[in-house]
Amino acid sequence: MTQLTRQIVAFVALVAVLSLIPETVMLLRGGMAAGDGFSVYAVMWCPTLAAIITCRIFKIDLVTLGWNWRPVKYEWMGYALPLLYAAPVYVVAWLAIDGAFAYDRFAQAQAKSWNWPEAPNQATWFLAIPMYAIIGVIRSL
Repeated sequence: MTQLTRQIVAFVALVAVLSLIPETVMLLRGGMAAGDGFSVYAVMWCPTLAAIITCRIFKIDLVTLGWNWRPVKYEWMGYALPLLYAAPVYVVAWLAIDGAFAYDRFAQAQAKSWNWPEAPNQATWFLAIPMYAIIGVIRSL
């Protein structure tokens, strides 16, 4: 077996082993909402952890994974492009499906979750949306 084949086998095996815990939790708890959705985030991070562990085992520099900062305009494009190509789909759904744009319910739920029930719009625009845009993206990587 070549070195590259060993690295690939190690990576795939590590993804499988690391995924066992959150996948088992989801199976035993009856769905992806187990742990308030934490199990899903744990599964999303398994390939990342497997890649890091594989690099450590085979003494591969993490830079080879492509983790470096490119010019800032490309970082912003990587963040903004998914929003741009998803926006038309959301707009069509909001316009075509009655009740699909339920901002008031969303804002009230966010205000309650931030313990700011008297100000749903402020809680949404100044707390919830920035947190989803920053922390939510990072935890879902």
